[in-house]
Amino acid sequence: MSTKASIRWGDGYHLYNDYMDEWSGLDVVNLELTGVQFVANNDGVCVAIPRPVARALGLLPPEPTPPLEESK
Repeated sequence: MSTKASIRWGDGYHLYNDYMDEWSGLDVVNLELTGVQFVANNDGVCVAIPRPVARALGLLPPEPTPPLEESK
């Protein structure tokens, strides 16, 4: 039985709650990224998030849509 409850997912990412975290008293969500580069050290983690994934997670504004051409 999985302890994960998906919040949002897509190509290359999965944002979820893990009930074991809640049971342990942690107030966190988990973000799993696949196919990304990262650098980890004692101070933290730096992750190169693809722009489409960042937009899907709400970390970047939506890509602007080009204006419609007016018919002449």
